[in-house]
Amino acid sequence: MRFPVAFLLIMASFFPTLGKAAVTRLCNIEIEADEEIDFSGTEEAWLCGDPESQAWKSIPLPQQKTFLESFLQSRGYHSARVKQEGELLKVNAGSRMLVERFTVVNAPKEWNWAKKWDVKGKPLNPPTLDEASSWAKRELQQRGFSCPVISPMAYLDRKEILLTLEPGEPFRFGEIETVGNSALDPKILERFSAYRKGQMFDVRLLELTASRILLEDLYLITYFEVVCQDQEPVRVIRRSVPAQPRLFTIGAGFDTERGPLVRARFKWARLGQAANSLETSLFAALKEQTFDARYHYYFLKDLSSRVRLVPFLSVKRLDEDKFNSVTTQIGSRIANSWEREDYNFYAEVGPLAERANTTEGAGPKKVDSVKWSTKLTATSHLYEYYQTNPRQGWMANLETSSQFGGVLSEETVQRIFFQHQILWNLGRWEPPFLVLGWRGWAGTYLLNNPSAASVAVPVEQRFYFGGDDNIRGFSRKEIPGSNEGFLTGIYQGFELRTGGWFPLNLQPLLFFDWAKGGLSPTQLSRTHYFATGLGVRWDSPLGTIRSTLGHGFVGNRTPIDPNPHLQFFFSFGKEF
Repeated sequence: MRFPVAFLLIMASFFPTLGKAAVTRLCNIEIEADEEIDFSGTEEAWLCGDPESQAWKSIPLPQQKTFLESFLQSRGYHSARVKQEGELLKVNAGSRMLVERFTVVNAPKEWNWAKKWDVKGKPLNPPTLDEASSWAKRELQQRGFSCPVISPMAYLDRKEILLTLEPGEPFRFGEIETVGNSALDPKILERFSAYRKGQMFDVRLLELTASRILLEDLYLITYFEVVCQDQEPVRVIRRSVPAQPRLFTIGAGFDTERGPLVRARFKWARLGQAANSLETSLFAALKEQTFDARYHYYFLKDLSSRVRLVPFLSVKRLDEDKFNSVTTQIGSRIANSWEREDYNFYAEVGPLAERANTTEGAGPKKVDSVKWSTKLTATSHLYEYYQTNPRQGWMANLETSSQFGGVLSEETVQRIFFQHQILWNLGRWEPPFLVLGWRGWAGTYLLNNPSAASVAVPVEQRFYFGGDDNIRGFSRKEIPGSNEGFLTGIYQGFELRTGGWFPLNLQPLLFFDWAKGGLSPTQLSRTHYFATGLGVRWDSPLGTIRSTLGHGFVGNRTPIDPNPHLQFFFSFGKEF
């Protein structure tokens, strides 16, 4: 027996069911079944008549019986017995027939369709048949087959769903047709393509491209249509509905570390022929407030180019337990991105001027500096595609900043910071049965004069542990116990959670976090910190809700390290 199915059967054995049948009453109909049956308004009208319609005021008993049998079969009740007692129809629906066998014929060798574990156990009815057929079509469209044909069949005697496939010929991306009323040059939309010409077809890359366009606020609606016609080449058509060039959005959330959260954003898109954009955002919480403004200027004649100049201004205020600070940055960066077959690579580089004021806490009270910053990010297409429901993919990011001595500041300071996140769908079950996440970061400072770190590195730019961002068994930025912050740090965290097969789509999780820091550049102390715990994720209709309860531990503890304790966290809208 396949592992997920066996696990679910074992879990189900701990919850004994009641043998009492449920009775559903509807006008002159009485149905006894293993559970109460809910009919739609239209179905009720067909069974019981519609007093407002002369033709449907009353339904003859034979017609009622025909409709009733059809409606029950659509719910998986294929052995219903109907007994007429005068004007009353008594129905023994029996038990709902469930799928016991699921078979796919003529599947490509590279596709292990048996990983689809949730068909067995579902009602053997048209919705389950349609769902299995749609899933198979989509799986083939993710593997290069743009126009597969699926022939589904249900066999009641074997309690089986059988899908016969005609995958067709593999298809590679080519020219995309654009249809829709827009003043934008179609070449501009090529900036957001997640696919490359000649690459094997994957419908997710089309959907990811549409998502990128929508996030840029160029269109209100955009989607791709794959047109399949006999004896005709496959056509991919992009359809769009323009959006207003100016957009204001506001959102709210909450977490136990920062309290109520509010984010407001104003964007002016489609500026000029190249579709430049101006964006400002404001974020406010009890411990953190930020303002950011940036302009994306596509200055090359090639409208499909992703190269742009990004001047920006940002102000960030932090009100932490260990310090209060206000940091202002103004600068400009050159940014570009490149699409590879499996991932996107993004790079930005440029100068900035910074003033860091520490109004309360250790370290220098004011640091003025000129820096040269770089950022390199690689993101797999699957990580980006499943971002709202993380299940697989990876991301890696490297940031550096170089502070020049003799220009506003006396010291030369280099900062290096690397972070990663990887997600695995363990066993590659569909839908995911268990998802393993691994995230981490490492950072340090390099100084010509390491002893000058206390006056050269603002306290808010040092490394801290504790809170949902890393060690979930301690409170926000609780580590180190002193108020100085680390100049070197490394963190690794692991999380194992279920897929969406629990009731109410709840996803229980277990986690383990580990970190180590050092008060000197490029050096780590003997002390290490770790935390274990559990939690739950719920993909609610309004957004993601996460909650964790962890316990922190300290190895090789020093007198200034915090005492281990339990730590609770709750958030609305945040992912791992």
